[in-house]
Amino acid sequence: MKGVPFSGIRKMMARAGELEGEGKPVIHLEIGRPDFDTPDHIKAAAKRALDDGKVHYTSNYGVPEIRRAIAAKLRSDNGLDFDENGEIAVTIGANEAVFMAVMAFINEGDEVLVPDPSWLNYFHCITLGGGVPVSVPLRAEKEFRMDADDVARLVTPRTRMMVVMSPHNPTGAVLDRGHLEALAAVAREHDLLCSPTRSTRTCCMTAPSTTASEPCRACASVRCW
Repeated sequence: MKGVPFSGIRKMMARAGELEGEGKPVIHLEIGRPDFDTPDHIKAAAKRALDDGKVHYTSNYGVPEIRRAIAAKLRSDNGLDFDENGEIAVTIGANEAVFMAVMAFINEGDEVLVPDPSWLNYFHCITLGGGVPVSVPLRAEKEFRMDADDVARLVTPRTRMMVVMSPHNPTGAVLDRGHLEALAAVAREHDLLCSPTRSTRTCCMTAPSTTASEPCRACASVRCW
């Protein structure tokens, strides 16, 4: 725990809250959240679930209906076929998913390649799990895209996993199919696990093929969690 500092994002969020409490206008850039409230149909569904008594323990993998919906989405939007009963798990946010993956696959001293700058919890989860985060620099001259040659140069015998984000958090850089296939080739050559994080994909305003189906299909030939 000594190697994991308190979240700088949360410090900024607390300070923003203080300023708002003083009546000052604040534009929130610290927390990953949209600028609108939860849609009404989602609120209504949550209320119905409470009224219907859906308040008890469920499967460790998540509610079966949700897993079926995720599997259907992956088939229709991404052309990928996953078994909702053995290959899909629902978590309470990205942080839990990242930490679970680290605990499942990373042993003491294993290295994980992480684009830098990046969401800091990648570094912290890896450290908590006994792994070693290795920064892959994202450079302005390459439009802050993760470069396969940079990744290959940082691979060592201890490298176990590579984190890939598109659109990237926080730069917003989008990896096209060519970039993704190059990264997938590095992963195959060195037998690396791939952590393809795409939680911001629907926030991209470019052609949908660069953020929806293309990343999944380009990375389908490597081992992902």
